Amino acid sequence: MSLMTVIRQPPKPGRGQAGTSLVEVMVGLVLGLLIMAGASSFLLIHLVGARRLQIEARLDQDLRAAMDLVTRDLRRGGYWAGATSSTLTANPYAAITLDSSPPRIAFAYSRDNDNTLGSDEQYGFRLNTDAAGEISLDFLLNSAWQTVTDTRTMKLDLAQSNIERLSVTDTSTPPASTFVDQPIALNNACPNGCATTCQVTARAYRITLTGISKTDPGLTRTLTSTVRVRNDVVAGSCNP
Repeated sequence: MSLMTVIRQPPKPGRGQAGTSLVEVMVGLVLGLLIMAGASSFLLIHLVGARRLQIEARLDQDLRAAMDLVTRDLRRGGYWAGATSSTLTANPYAAITLDSSPPRIAFAYSRDNDNTLGSDEQYGFRLNTDAAGEISLDFLLNSAWQTVTDTRTMKLDLAQSNIERLSVTDTSTPPASTFVDQPIALNNACPNGCATTCQVTARAYRITLTGISKTDPGLTRTLTSTVRVRNDVVAGSCNP
């Protein structure tokens, strides 16, 4: 009986059992990289947009807070607590002075009933340039200037920011009221008539603030507010 050695060849793999070729691997890698690049680009655009919105919101918030302070405080200018009980003929808090270079406004209002203008009753706003060239809005309180705007996040554009008094000749938009800065006679102000001309003058001011973001210098915002001072200037005296 002879022994025969049988050598069997391994079966050839079928088409469904074939491995992945190098070309298919490379194509898969390229497609994966393209998808990752698109997702990364989308995420970057989203982050940049969110950051810009945050900067815009911060700039708007800083400007609105500064403008609100100016509007509310200037509107109180000329307030005299002792007006109805005083024997004085003139309001010691009535004066409002305005400088244009740089823009600066000074005013006063009463905080007590002593009929005396004190240093703690004098206020003002100015556009100030510090030693580093940064421009800010400052507030005068207790004889000391205090910075209102944060120069670390925003600087003011001095060329576009201004404080101006409106008059009857104002032709800007919105226009000033026709009675602003125009004396109006008070013919019946005194029971026995006026010894000198009795008149009242209304005052209004336009405040413009343009802020530039320190993070993104291309981002600017401008706010404009028209402030009608509640306390008019009354002039004249009555006959005894």
